[in-house]
Amino acid sequence: MKKKIVALVLAVILAFGIITAVNAEIPYGVVNADVTWKLDGNTLVIGGYGDIWGYDITSADRPWQPYYDQITKVIIKNGVTSIGPYTFYGLNNLVSIETGETVERLYENSVGNCPNLRQFYFPDTIKSVNGKCFENCPNLAIYIRPGGFSEEYATQNSI
Repeated sequence: MKKKIVALVLAVILAFGIITAVNAEIPYGVVNADVTWKLDGNTLVIGGYGDIWGYDITSADRPWQPYYDQITKVIIKNGVTSIGPYTFYGLNNLVSIETGETVERLYENSVGNCPNLRQFYFPDTIKSVNGKCFENCPNLAIYIRPGGFSEEYATQNSI
């Protein structure tokens, strides 16, 4: 009987631990009216529809600012159409960015000053990139499909 009670108590404790872990709060919020963000482990996921408006260089109002040191990967889902100025500026631990097939524009320093950024998946849909978009990203490699704007951009910028 004692073994059954101990087993039941352990099962309740284990179940409570699992429920608590599942209910752990995941940081999330809105970027603007139609674009949202969430932090899934070390991955910043941005979704919704329309433009990420951007920020100024000294801005501390990026909604994911408190998690800057944790972010190693950014995923931008289909539906987002542009990455505004200084959106991911200064993410020191950022290693890769994957963008959905709806992103068309990258603005000034939207990804600038990310010294550990190694991979940027450049969709064919990108039609405009500000010249300083990837400023101070010395280890960057852009992954492209041959032909079109992406290949031309990579060639012109020796990336």
